[in-house]
Amino acid sequence: MSIKPPETVWLKLTRVADQLPFLSSPPVLKVLPETIHPLIVVPGFLGSWPSAFSLAGGKLDPITGVYTGLIEGLRRIGYVPGISLFPFPYDWRLGVEDTGVQLGQEIQAIRRLSPLAVTKHSSVNVDYSKVDILAHSMGGLVSRAYVQSNAYAEDVRRLILCATPNKGAVAAYYGYEGGETSYIGVPTASAKIMVGLMEARTFRNPLTRVRLTVQAARGQADYDLQQYLSQQTASVRDLLPLGRTNYLYCLNEAGEEQVYPYGSRPGYPVNASIEKLDDPEQLARLDKVEEIRVFYSNSQRTRRRVLVQDRYAQSQPLYEHGYPVDPQPPESFGPGDTIVTEESAKLDLPETKPDGSDWRVKVVHKEVSGPTGQGVDHVQLVGDPSPIRYLLDYLTADGAEPLTVEHWDCLPVLKRKPNYLALFI
Repeated sequence: MSIKPPETVWLKLTRVADQLPFLSSPPVLKVLPETIHPLIVVPGFLGSWPSAFSLAGGKLDPITGVYTGLIEGLRRIGYVPGISLFPFPYDWRLGVEDTGVQLGQEIQAIRRLSPLAVTKHSSVNVDYSKVDILAHSMGGLVSRAYVQSNAYAEDVRRLILCATPNKGAVAAYYGYEGGETSYIGVPTASAKIMVGLMEARTFRNPLTRVRLTVQAARGQADYDLQQYLSQQTASVRDLLPLGRTNYLYCLNEAGEEQVYPYGSRPGYPVNASIEKLDDPEQLARLDKVEEIRVFYSNSQRTRRRVLVQDRYAQSQPLYEHGYPVDPQPPESFGPGDTIVTEESAKLDLPETKPDGSDWRVKVVHKEVSGPTGQGVDHVQLVGDPSPIRYLLDYLTADGAEPLTVEHWDCLPVLKRKPNYLALFI
């Protein structure tokens, strides 16, 4: 009789097997349809290390392993890396539109793959005529940027958006104007470490890279995050809320709310990227996708507005368009996942397209916390076992048995320790 190793040991062995493909993996569950399309996993902001800064190609968040469980789960149900499963790491400092161009190029490369390899490595057939995209957070905006661009080749079948800020995220204002990243899920000290690590990888001299990497990992790299995020990280501006949401407000002498009057018109930085995506003609291009599935959480208290004061009155060098009051009143919050509100995560299309015709694309919204029986935040939605199983169920064949802990499990995000060594492997 064989004795199954403890769960934590088993999960560690599985991660080793992921890095060493010649080791055997757990048996594949036979739950996928007979024919599937290649699945591209597009991570969110801070969620990857681009190929230009990695010795072994791009990686999905190798330090904290946010997407490790998701990739493990996809492999468990039958997706095969390089055959039907394609992570898409990218330089998250670039703007959404530029990264969307790269995504389109990646899709074209995948479609040119030979179906002959499928019979040797996959338990199901793979149709390379189109791809499916599973995108998290900013990755959803990147995916939309490609699908809604002039370069779109009608090669995306299903678009799966997980916690995507389709109307922007108020948390980005704190980073863009104040260099505070804690409200986007990353402590400011950790963000400085990650920026330091990214910058260290740009040096060609290996000794310089190692020295700067060690300094960054120890927290000795000190960057002006506000300047870095506003001037060297185009994506942060692409994450700001839509201007029409009037997300900055103040109180007059009578205690009444009013749109904040300070700074350049309209009183806050404008997200031109999402404004462009929401243009009716641009939005109509989504009709060339068969289905859009939106997964979101509404179980967490999430910033939807920011009560601010005049930064000059506060003698503050940051927050040009308004200094946030701390703590924020209850009126500044709404349901969401701590970063993206429910309202922003939903992709609500107009009743008809600009030409008056009906929509063909099917848009389905799925709230995750209720079905999984747990409060789910922005990272847990794609990082914890229960929400991942809920996502995986959508990809299985009609009539397949719902996935349970007995089928597949993984460590929750909060129990994973940072692994800086993964940057060099």
